[in-house]
Formats: sequence, structure tokens, C-alpha cells
Amino acid sequence: MEQFETKGYFINKDGAKNTELMLSKPKFHENVVVPKQVRSPYIYFFKEQYDQVKQNYPNLKVMEYALKISEMWKTLSDSEKSEYFKKNVNDKLRYQNEMQQLLTQGYFVNEDGTKSTDLKKK
Repeated sequence: MEQFETKGYFINKDGAKNTELMLSKPKFHENVVVPKQVRSPYIYFFKEQYDQVKQNYPNLKVMEYALKISEMWKTLSDSEKSEYFKKNVNDKLRYQNEMQQLLTQGYFVNEDGTKSTDLKKK
């Protein structure tokens, strides 16, 4: 492993080792509900367009739907993409708030008002 570290395989661009970064992330028990990960702008676009593309092209396979939607994403202008980037920023804020609540209180409150501890009971 030391031979890899000397070559820089386990050191990121800021100079921190991957092992240090791994240990700095909080670890939770299996029964703890953690907040959903942040969605990318493309995922928001994909979810909006999927049903429409599926209706327009009913005979395509799932991968072909994904290719169609990716082509649509590439043709969008920056101003059209900005809507999805705003959603991404809001989702990042949601994730940070929920993680902060989880670390301080031991649970987080969802957007619909339910506690994360209620999710395991369902």
C-alpha cells in the first residue's frame, strides 16, 4: 500500500489522504435512516422528460429512452438548464439541513413533516 501512496494514488488534489477523508465522514448504524442523496440537475431533467418521451416513443427500450433524454439535455441552452441547477442547489441545502439535524438531534424532519425515525416503522 505504501508503494501506491508514494505514487499519489490515495492522496486527493488538496493533499489529504483518502483514509483520512474516509474517517472524517460520519458513520451510522444500519437501523439509522439517513437523508436521501443530492440529485444532480440532469436527474431532475430526466424525471421530468421520461414520461413524455415514453408516450412519444412507446416501442423503445429503456436505454433508448435514456439516450433520447440525454440528447435533449445536450441541446438545452444554459438558461434552460439553470432551472434544474436551481433545483440542485435547493436539494443540496435540504441535504445539509437534514444531515445537520441527524448529527445534532439523532433524527431529521422530512419536507412532509415526518421524522426519519417514523420511516423505519413503515
